Amino acid sequence: MRKAAVHPFNKITRGLVKFRDLLNIEIKSVIDFTFNTGIDAGLETHSSSSSIKIIDSIEEGLKDVDILILNDPGTAMDSFMDYYIKNNLDKKWKELVLEASRKGIEIISTNIMEDVAINNWLQEMGISIRTFTKSREEILEYINKSNKVASKNNMRCVSIFATRACLGKFTAQMELFRGLKKDGKKVKALITEPTHFLFGQPGADILVFNNRAPLEIYEYFEAVKKDMELEGNEYLIVASQSSLLAQNKVNILWNTGMIKTFATGIVLLVVGYDDDEKIRDCMDLLRIYGSGKRPCALLLPDKIETSYGVYESKTPEEVQRRKTELKEKFGVEIIQEICDINNIKDMVCE
Repeated sequence: MRKAAVHPFNKITRGLVKFRDLLNIEIKSVIDFTFNTGIDAGLETHSSSSSIKIIDSIEEGLKDVDILILNDPGTAMDSFMDYYIKNNLDKKWKELVLEASRKGIEIISTNIMEDVAINNWLQEMGISIRTFTKSREEILEYINKSNKVASKNNMRCVSIFATRACLGKFTAQMELFRGLKKDGKKVKALITEPTHFLFGQPGADILVFNNRAPLEIYEYFEAVKKDMELEGNEYLIVASQSSLLAQNKVNILWNTGMIKTFATGIVLLVVGYDDDEKIRDCMDLLRIYGSGKRPCALLLPDKIETSYGVYESKTPEEVQRRKTELKEKFGVEIIQEICDINNIKDMVCE
């Protein structure tokens, strides 16, 4: 198994560390220039302790690794621009990439590398960064190939949606995926984070489709579903990206396509502690686009992200009070904490 350093310690990296036992690589270090250096990355993701340390030393972080995985494309979104500039992260990103290249370490980006200035700099430095994002031509070829074979319709889909972003859809998906795998089930996870290839699973990154094939989302979902059936899988677990209520055009196409394609079996809705109106709206969308479908269970996080990398834990009393409210208000009998999602495996498999 190849050994990897990962940069930075952001939401994507947290997912890799939390579910490191499912990866096809071994994470040796997390390199981050601003966040909690020196601490155990495993404990920071609320999983188990690990030998993976968060460090700010490029030399130490790249020691004894074969791969550098970049979960940051070297540029910041507008909302993080001030933070990026304040901490000089663009310069540090280049220093990291230069040193990895000098050491002969393979560099892989989970992001689309389309920033002109960054690509010009990489070309000037003679640095190659590998990506696993599909081109438009590859997406269309995959869809066309799928259209030539018939569906078996003998696989159960488990679809996970949420009232808003950062509530724990990916965590719920991967916890259930891990649980079914341990039970010996033939199961795949359609991962909408850009790290699917590191788990050896099919992927669907909304940013890729936004740039390259926004109108083919529904056809792509159908192709993936058919492909997983033909592989002989019993279950496909899918988690949407962002909120089910996101309003831009691509998100609307994405969410309605996901409901139509995958909300044919078990539907799980991740909810928060103060989002009753959003729950009602999500249930309406599921009913309209999912042929009358209702959530089989509501999933509740025991921690809420209040700001970047900062989480507020809910007390057992708060969790139980919210469970009672949800049952009374929405008539859904099964309310499960995300951390205990495998308690509902029997429902998924029945």
